[in-house]
Parts: sequence; C-alpha cells; structure tokens
Amino acid sequence: MYGYNGAAARQYQNIEVNTGVTSASPERLVLMLLQGAEQRLAAAKGHMERGEIGPRCERVRQTLNIVAELRGSLNHEAGGDIAARLDSLYEYITRRLVTANSQVDAAGLDEVRGLLGEIRSAWEQIMADKAA
Repeated sequence: MYGYNGAAARQYQNIEVNTGVTSASPERLVLMLLQGAEQRLAAAKGHMERGEIGPRCERVRQTLNIVAELRGSLNHEAGGDIAARLDSLYEYITRRLVTANSQVDAAGLDEVRGLLGEIRSAWEQIMADKAA
C-alpha cells in the first residue's frame, strides 16, 4: 500500500540530525562529529573492498572535512597541552587518511578509525564524568 520513498526518508533523517545539532552541547557536538567520522570510514572501507572508487573517495573526503572541523575547533588557550596533542593527532590522521586513500590501504583506514574511536571513548568518559 505504501511505497518506500527514499527522498522523504532522507529529509526526515536530515531533520533529526539538524534537531540534534541545534540542541547539543559543545561536548555532544564533538562526539557526534567523531561518530560521523567513524561511520564514514566504515563506509569508505566497504567501498574500498568492493572497488568502488568514487564513493570511497567521497566518504574519505567527508571524513577529512570532519577532522578539519574538529581540528579547527580546538581551543589552544584553554586546552593547553591536550589541545596541542590533539592538533598533532588530527594532523597525523589527515596525512594517514590521504595516504591510505591514494594507496588503497584498508589497514590505514582501520588505523584512523581506531584512533578516532579512542578519542570518541575519551569524550564519552569526559561527558560521563561531567554528568556525575
């Protein structure tokens, strides 16, 4: 009776995401970005395994944009040494992603996903500690 309407589903998803973003704390926004980067890397790896160059490059590009946003949002004055270390790590992640994509290196994508996962876990702990 009802057919699947992909466009409507995407619009609904965009509304959900936009609502989440506008009501999120800065910590939650960072967490959302990290989760989004991990999801895009998982998709990029799938595209890599299937030999789908265009979609793989698009997902890597999206991940690079997220990492650039994370890096650009660092507050070096308030964050001190931690911000400096995160900046260096984001720089490494960027280089590693570009290399992994150009060399079709799934292990490189896995490495970056692991690093982002560690950062995400730390943010989750920070948020839990802050809530307690």
